[in-house]
Order: sequence, then C-alpha cells, then structure tokens
Amino acid sequence: MAELVEGFATVPEDDGSDDPAWPIPGFIHPGLTALTAQPEMGKTTLLKSMVKGLLAGEWLGEPTHFDDDKRILFGCEDYTSFRDVRRTFADEPRVHPVLLHEWKPAWLPRLVSEGQFGMLIIDSLGAVVTDTNEQGLAGVFTQSVRQLPIPVIVVHHEARASKGPSGAQVYRGAYRHTIRVSCVEHDGDRILRLALQTYGNNAPASRRSVKVDRLTLVSEAADDSGRGVSRSTRKASAEKACILGVLAREQGVDVQLDHNRLAEALLGGKQGREDEGMRARVEAALDSPARHRTVSDLIRKNRAAFDRSATDVDRPVC
Repeated sequence: MAELVEGFATVPEDDGSDDPAWPIPGFIHPGLTALTAQPEMGKTTLLKSMVKGLLAGEWLGEPTHFDDDKRILFGCEDYTSFRDVRRTFADEPRVHPVLLHEWKPAWLPRLVSEGQFGMLIIDSLGAVVTDTNEQGLAGVFTQSVRQLPIPVIVVHHEARASKGPSGAQVYRGAYRHTIRVSCVEHDGDRILRLALQTYGNNAPASRRSVKVDRLTLVSEAADDSGRGVSRSTRKASAEKACILGVLAREQGVDVQLDHNRLAEALLGGKQGREDEGMRARVEAALDSPARHRTVSDLIRKNRAAFDRSATDVDRPVC
C-alpha cells in the first residue's frame, strides 16, 4: 500500500474513531470551521466565549467535547489582541496565546504533536495570508490546515458587499462549517447580542440569536423577538456615562473633547496603550471592563448624561 500512495498521498494513523465528536455540536466542526463577519461585529468575543465553554464542558446549555489533556493554540492578529486573550485566560494554562506572523505551514504538524494541542485558532486569516484574493496563497493555507488531525477555527472577514468569506473561492470550498455573524446589537457596555447563521457539509443550516456577557464571557440563547435594547439597559448605560463624567470632572479632563479623545484621557492612553492604573480605576467605578471602545461608545451614545455630570459640580454622584 505504501508504494501505491508514495508521492501523492499519505495514510494517516488510525485514531480509533470513525466519527469524531464536534467540539461544540452544530458550531465547531472536527475539521475546519470559519467564523466570518464584517469587521467589529463581535467575532473574537464570541470565540473567547466558545473557548470558555469548551474548557468548562458546556456552551449554550449543551455539552462540549474537548480532551482534558489537550491545549488550545490561540493565534492573535496583533499585540493588542494577544494581550487581551492572555488576560482573559490568565488562569487557564490550557490556552496558549501567540502572535501570528506570515504563514509558514512546515512547522504546524510538529508543533501540534509536541505541544499536545487539540485545537488551533487563527484570529484572523489576514494576519497570516497577505492577500486573500491570491489563489496560490489560499491553496497553501487551506491544504496545510485541512491536513491537521485537530479542529481548526479560522476567523475570516467579509467584504462589505459579501455574505460570506471574502477573497479566493478556495477558502469557501475548504471550510467544512461556517458561522456567520450577520448582525450585532449591544448597549455599548457589557451585553453583546449576536445573530448567528451556521451552514456547512455535516450539519443542517440554522439561525441562532445569542447574548454574550463581555465580562464573564457566558453566552445564552436570546429571544429573536426582541432585538432592541431595553429601556432598563439604556438607563444603565446612561448611568455609566454619568459616572465617566464625574471621573472626567475629578481629573480635570477637557469635556469639550470628542468621545475618542475623552476615552484616551480617562484611560491614560490610546487604544492598546492604556495606563493600567487608570483603566483599573475606571473599571472599579463602572463595575465592568473598560476597554477604549467601551468607554468611547458609552460617552458617544449618552453624551448628554456625560456632559451634565462632567460640568455640574453640584450634581450628586451617579
């Protein structure tokens, strides 16, 4: 048999399983899964929630499947994302975050084997493939990841006019399963609502609505009938904008700045370069995570509440 296939194929070792379990049934395929959407739609937040569920043995109330002796190699597209993933899983040694570079597939099989990795996450494709429209690069990438004996998840951006992975058709043909984040609604703070469409080769297409808590990364099924943000949620956001106004007043921040510059002033730096002490102070005041975008969105969407508390010295604490 070896002589017959030498030069064009290999015979993989038999792992004793003809039907490997889906790590997350209906969502993460035993082979190659794509998580796709347009930029800034919550893909990485959803992905981190899924990883939390894998390690906990449950996601969306359903059992997950991941061996206790295996680790997850979590590739990040930039240093900001790397630090975020490292911080998220600081107490979980089974998650190994790395900073992605240009794709060189030769190291993959040995790394997976010697590192005892049971899953590879590539967030995102653009970090390892310089041109997603180039057929040759697409072929090298998809062939190398499809030959790995572990589940692989690729975060793949969509073009503005697209309803699926952008770039060469090779990618669409290689992905065994796709999760498309088709819309996102959030209150600018803690709860992220995602509408998910799944389709692929080995599972029926489906649509799900999911709410993800940014702080705990716990996900739960959401009711499709109520897509709007509730009045109570809007009130909570306004209250937090009020708190930010108080902090700005106490720090002597120029409240005439736009929301992005205000976020930089309150957090002590631009996005990805915030001062840890100042961010910790904001997080303690809000009682929730305070990333640059979170603070900026809270001010932008609730500017009147922010301005009132930032300029009225006699205004009570929010």
